[in-house]
Amino acid sequence: MKLGIPILVGVLAAGLNFMVLGQKAPTKMFVRVNEDVKAGTNIDAAVLEKVELSGDVGSLDQTAIPYAMRAVLVGRPLPRDLKPGGVRLAPVIV
Repeated sequence: MKLGIPILVGVLAAGLNFMVLGQKAPTKMFVRVNEDVKAGTNIDAAVLEKVELSGDVGSLDQTAIPYAMRAVLVGRPLPRDLKPGGVRLAPVIV
């Protein structure tokens, strides 16, 4: 009996851990550039691509452009250079 309770608690904890870790984290889709874009040029839709991130995206919710909103970037001039893979586009929009 003394050993049964800790074993039962351990089995329950393992089951709960399996359930929590087994859940897939929701993914969020953001825009990133797929090639170098120089400052002063207008953003073209061809240089924008979707990137899916899962889990805690941190401050990207406030600084990155969601993929569904990518149209706000097209035709806008850039105040700074962007490198491929850059997700934080929001601060460059003026």
